[in-house]
Amino acid sequence: MQVLGPGLVVVSWWNEEVVQLSPSVLWPLARPLAFPAHKLGVIGVLPWVFICQQCVDRVVDLCSSAAQAADQLKASWNSFSTPGKVQVDVKPDSGAAPVTHE
Repeated sequence: MQVLGPGLVVVSWWNEEVVQLSPSVLWPLARPLAFPAHKLGVIGVLPWVFICQQCVDRVVDLCSSAAQAADQLKASWNSFSTPGKVQVDVKPDSGAAPVTHE
């Protein structure tokens, strides 16, 4: 599906202009982005699909890294908790007795 979907988009929209900008905005990459045969300042479908795929890959990698970091944090947090009774001390001047939770 990673090849078929983008391939169908490229074949279907081969001669279409996806985005048109000022050529100065795209300056060093204006010619490759105009592929296959568009005027300068136009982004063709093939470069557009490539850019979109790269962006999606980066977002997926970031989400995966964030999920792994969250799992590691959760595991390290769980290793600090101890089962059983936890005693909470109260300041001596408050007049209250220490509280024990299970």
